[in-house]
Amino acid sequence: MSDPRAPREPGCRLFEHRLEVRPSDLDAAGHLNHVRMLAFFEHARVRAHHEVREAHPELPDMATVVRRITVDYLGQAECFETLTVHSWVEKDGGSSRTWAQELLRPGAGVICRAEVVSVLVEEGRPARLPAVYRELFAEYRP
Repeated sequence: MSDPRAPREPGCRLFEHRLEVRPSDLDAAGHLNHVRMLAFFEHARVRAHHEVREAHPELPDMATVVRRITVDYLGQAECFETLTVHSWVEKDGGSSRTWAQELLRPGAGVICRAEVVSVLVEEGRPARLPAVYRELFAEYRP
């Protein structure tokens, strides 16, 4: 049986972002709050888009909404620890993108894993994901 805390190896390039656990990220019991873990994932996805847009400023602005999040909470972190978020695109659909994300703690492996489905929207309705975005994120897709 494989270790559920072992990081996945998707066989593609990963977005990698580091975040420090702040006192405000902890709940009353001193645990890293589960909602803050989701916020870490959101921050990493926004940074990933920002990095691609920095390299390609000609890209049009896009608005996305989260349709579904599936989360496995596997461990905890302590205040002031630096955690790493690995993100990659699991697949692209017609108007959707499925992200795979892992929150890693040094020496402990994956403490949280998520699958996030986001949908591109224009005027409040799903819109087709442009081919240029599929192409630019291809190296981050297995």
